[in-house]
Amino acid sequence: DVVNSFHILLKNNYEHTDAQIEAKVQEWLKKQTPELRAKYDKFVEENKKRDKVAEEAHARSVTKLSAEAKEADKKLWK
Repeated sequence: DVVNSFHILLKNNYEHTDAQIEAKVQEWLKKQTPELRAKYDKFVEENKKRDKVAEEAHARSVTKLSAEAKEADKKLWK
């Protein structure tokens, strides 16, 4: 079962970096159907678009902040 194998893949990865987990996911994807890989690729692209929209909205919001708040924002968003 695809869902179960994915859950097993991600289980107990608390000490791994994002890059290590992504590498595991990529290896797992190689064993999946072309349809599933295409759905994953679409999911990744949609997430990138959402991230871009969120970053643009954040950048617009920051322009309205005081100088002190802008400095605090820089520290939070490093």
